[in-house]
Amino acid sequence: ASFSPSFLSGNGTVTMTISNLSAVNPGNYYVGIKGDNGVETEIRTKKLLLFSTTFAPTTLSYPSNFQNTVATSVILKWENDFNTENYNVQVSNSPTFNSFFINESVAINNYLLQGLNEATTYYWRVIPSNRCGLGNVSEAVIYNFQTGQLLCGNNFSATDFSNASIADIPNSSASVPIQVSGGFTIGDLNVVLNISHTYIQDMTYTLEGPASIGSPTVMLFNQPCGDNDDINCTVDDSGINFTCASSPPAISGVVKPFENLSNFNGLIADGTWILSVDDPFNGDGGSINAVTLEFCSLQAPLSNDDFELSKIAVYPNPTNDLININLNNVLDGTTNFILYDIQGRNIIEKKSTNEVETIDVKNLTEGIYLLSISNGNIQTTRKIVVKN
Repeated sequence: ASFSPSFLSGNGTVTMTISNLSAVNPGNYYVGIKGDNGVETEIRTKKLLLFSTTFAPTTLSYPSNFQNTVATSVILKWENDFNTENYNVQVSNSPTFNSFFINESVAINNYLLQGLNEATTYYWRVIPSNRCGLGNVSEAVIYNFQTGQLLCGNNFSATDFSNASIADIPNSSASVPIQVSGGFTIGDLNVVLNISHTYIQDMTYTLEGPASIGSPTVMLFNQPCGDNDDINCTVDDSGINFTCASSPPAISGVVKPFENLSNFNGLIADGTWILSVDDPFNGDGGSINAVTLEFCSLQAPLSNDDFELSKIAVYPNPTNDLININLNNVLDGTTNFILYDIQGRNIIEKKSTNEVETIDVKNLTEGIYLLSISNGNIQTTRKIVVKN
């Protein structure tokens, strides 16, 4: 290091020049600078950010290469690099990247990718850059993944509100459990909230997943909206950035969470979920009035056999009376039809050799049902029936 000027007799500016850095690894360094007036010394520390024009290819971590049954909203992740200030994230339907689904620059080592098509192959890569240069695109690692298929309508509401009251004393908390069953993998999750509370900025709002999957947590809101009252909204990664209304409810509509609900995608949904609020302040109280978790399950893309089964027609759908099932010459011999409710209970079962079969649903309650069609070793559970 050299200094210019090398000394001062009064206030002024000194420039320190550091050289011979070509063999030093990129990273964050601290330089101690000692001043000496002949009687006493004092040391001040400055931070040195060192970058190189030579980049190592970015190491991709999630989704892994050739991974299938990926959710249509997924958080792309890669390893951080001290030599990188920004990452150019590129996603394409083509391995040659002749067109882009997204092409964006971020300063962190993850990216929330939304709006993907179901049962579709995507290619992705990350190009590093810093203030000194840009990584070589031709050296970038390319991964591909295939999205799965979403089956929505798996809704679960809280029923136990024994600990739902929020006291008006410091360090109060409340929580509501939501029981989820069905054995499905999460492809998408939204949270419907109804909370009464004066001065909602007092609180943080958190959703915790079941212990069986490690109790992952996502913060939905972090002390929002000042002295405004009440929350009645749907929390969805695809929502809008909320604005705080002056009259209750302060937060309404479909709004983005503080942290991404997509962090739950790919996990098994079964177990006890917990919606919690924590209020460290004095003078305001309230209650959790209602919580509903809206899931879309994630299933593997259709195989070739499943593609043929997808030709089977179910109509009219929605219906309030009868449903007709036309096999369209896909299946031969005896076919087994089972209608399940959304909780997985067997409601109607029927065997038939007919090319077109009819099932009477007029006595069923309104809602969503799942029709399983099997014939020998061939089976599909991808027919949804809506009873109105």
